[in-house]
Amino acid sequence: MIELRELTKTYKAGSNEVKALDGVSLTVDRADIFGVVGFSGAGKSTLIRCINLLERPDSGSVIIGGTDITAQTEKQLEKTRQKIGMIFQHFNLMRSKTVFENLALPLKYQKRSKRDIEIKVGEILNLVGLSDKRNNYPSQLSGGQKQRVAIARALANDPHILLSDESTSALDPQTTDSILELLQKLNKLLNLTIVIITHEMLVVKQICNKAAFMDKGRVVEQGDLFDMFSNPRTEATKKFTANAFDIEEVQKILRNIDIKSLTGENGKFLHLVFLGDGANDAHITKVARKFAVDISIIYGGIEIIQSRPIGNLFVVVQGTGDAVNAAIAHMRLTNTHVSVLSE
Repeated sequence: MIELRELTKTYKAGSNEVKALDGVSLTVDRADIFGVVGFSGAGKSTLIRCINLLERPDSGSVIIGGTDITAQTEKQLEKTRQKIGMIFQHFNLMRSKTVFENLALPLKYQKRSKRDIEIKVGEILNLVGLSDKRNNYPSQLSGGQKQRVAIARALANDPHILLSDESTSALDPQTTDSILELLQKLNKLLNLTIVIITHEMLVVKQICNKAAFMDKGRVVEQGDLFDMFSNPRTEATKKFTANAFDIEEVQKILRNIDIKSLTGENGKFLHLVFLGDGANDAHITKVARKFAVDISIIYGGIEIIQSRPIGNLFVVVQGTGDAVNAAIAHMRLTNTHVSVLSE
């Protein structure tokens, strides 16, 4: 549905140049909920604005549904943009107009009849659960309701693609959940391709099926979300996904502990990652029995990614040297990632 090929974008800041995009390429399939994630300043917002050419890249191509829109005329591009909806962090609603009037604006721009507008706005308000707010002004709405209106407005032209630029960042956790549930519903009901720019781990974990991680203007890793969380390949991605499991906080605590006093002469301190069914299995108990080792859990937790569990355990394994090594070798042959943190 969306293909970006070698996009570059540089901004001038006084005498300096900032490379926001540095050869970015990625592919989003139809009906994906695709997350573009990374820390602040990674280039995420520039990337999403290049998808509908609100920002023109310095070089590279933006392919939408097989068409290179960077080669389109302004008239052609205007028609293309009608099928790409966009929602923002701060809603961007017109305060002097009612909910109905905000939604009617893009339809009036298309010169739709009053009857068509009335029917269409009614359908969209029902879809986002705001039929009773049609005559309210934005100032009379909660943050979550304002974002629902913004989503409804983005749906007015029956888009194939919905772009979301930090659209839940200004919302509380409970409201964020309701907006994410709405986006999931729209994705399934309308076969809508959604691209979400976010730095919030909750958003990525809850609804994205694929993701790209950006760092310093480049996509350093992309693909299936479960794979990225369970086996991140780059240091930048490891640092970002570690936040989901509080791993960095745990490691700070562990630095203040005398690990050697826990491991003893032959023991080892391990970080174990269990995937899928293994996260719920009594795996370490079976290993302890099989190899006659003692396994003490220092910290543990389970996260659900794409409805599949990923378990993280920090453990101390004690026993004879051969038994400890055999237990570690066995775990590595199963669906378990093993990192030796201290010996």
